[in-house]
Amino acid sequence: MNAVREFIDAGWRHRSDGLACQDRVGQSRRGDIEAIALADGTGSTDFGALGAQTAADTIADYLTANFDRLYDLEKSRLQYALIVTIRQALYVLCGQWNVPVDELGSTCLAVAVDHGSGRFLCAHLGDGCIAVRQGNGYRIISYPKNGISGDYTRLTTSNPAAPHLAVTRGQMADISGFCLLSDGWRKEQGEESGMLCAAIDALNRGKVERHHIDDLGAVCLGEFL
Repeated sequence: MNAVREFIDAGWRHRSDGLACQDRVGQSRRGDIEAIALADGTGSTDFGALGAQTAADTIADYLTANFDRLYDLEKSRLQYALIVTIRQALYVLCGQWNVPVDELGSTCLAVAVDHGSGRFLCAHLGDGCIAVRQGNGYRIISYPKNGISGDYTRLTTSNPAAPHLAVTRGQMADISGFCLLSDGWRKEQGEESGMLCAAIDALNRGKVERHHIDDLGAVCLGEFL
């Protein structure tokens, strides 16, 4: 399981405002440990994309550098460690660009795999979803985490954020691949099977045919396609 493929594309809403795609992908590998991450930035400027890229890069690097320790941590300590690490990186950006941290907020999804032991660790803050290929089929193992309103979700800059970070740990068994998807797929496709099919098609072809309002982001690891 070492193939990584990604797809991001700005929706017409951000294109019309002259903004970069706010969905950003990160990946990292150290020895047998490999990680992918996807963050969906918010805000009305390109700082949202900068914050999303920083969150994705930071959590992917942190997971590969500390996989064994993080895998064994008690849940609340793991949640806290991941959020604090991302926040520290965002606060550095605040100083560099003189921008409030709220402009750098994003959702954040990540998965790390230990190819040696067959263990995996998933982290999920906010909307979007994490899917796996298991046997000959696909299933979602982590669903969107929204607030009371469907238009509100938890971000890396939310207070509190750590208690809302979902974590999943386990053995690969018959799982051959993972895929992280931003919330744009759900908004465009609605139901679960259509969303997964659209994302898989975009990852395979490197493009989407239909006009879409929201940014679309997806990244897969392993034999997902």
